[in-house]
Amino acid sequence: MTHTISQVRQSVLDRLLDRAREDGRIDGMVDYGSGSEGRDDDFSDIDVAIFVRDDALDGFVDGWADWVAGLGDLLIAFPGVADHPWTIFDAESLPLRADFNVYPISAVGSMRDWPNSPLSVGHMVLAVDQSGQISAGAGALVGRDLGPPDPAGAFLRVSGALWYYLLRAETFRRRGEAWAARWNLTGPVTGNLCALLRLESGATARWQASDAAAGIERAISAERLAALD
Repeated sequence: MTHTISQVRQSVLDRLLDRAREDGRIDGMVDYGSGSEGRDDDFSDIDVAIFVRDDALDGFVDGWADWVAGLGDLLIAFPGVADHPWTIFDAESLPLRADFNVYPISAVGSMRDWPNSPLSVGHMVLAVDQSGQISAGAGALVGRDLGPPDPAGAFLRVSGALWYYLLRAETFRRRGEAWAARWNLTGPVTGNLCALLRLESGATARWQASDAAAGIERAISAERLAALD
């Protein structure tokens, strides 16, 4: 029987917690995604960082695909961005994405620089935390302001990039490279336009953490949204 994405998500999380508690190589595990910030919904994926003992890191990384295989009905496991383990689990209507970042516990200090703002330490730290260092790192992120540190500087960068990629797209179009032009319009141009609209409306609470287009329908005025469409 296939379950909905939210049911599969909870099942995978429950098995993750059990496995982390049983695996002596793991110091702790945190949710660095929407769940820790209270933004998760029926379509949310799983974003988990696993801190492993330094002396066990290589073995854990080498065998990560086997480690996640029993968490659910695994469809694919592959190296994603920066070679972090990415997976997809089967679910009704829409499969579940689950992203795993694996770090040595000696790198736990870098947590303080993560673009996260969890509701509490308990919302972010999922399991174990044998050393206590993970909870300390999460505590430094609670309630963090993720807006642009320098709004004027952000405007300069984004507006400049918008015109730059518009020009780049037009250059490709005139060369007859239609798909390259489309990619620039769909990706960089649209992204920077959404970022400008967020700056204009002040909807920048997650500026450092999310792409500008995510949730843009609820972030800007109806008039601006109609113009964007």
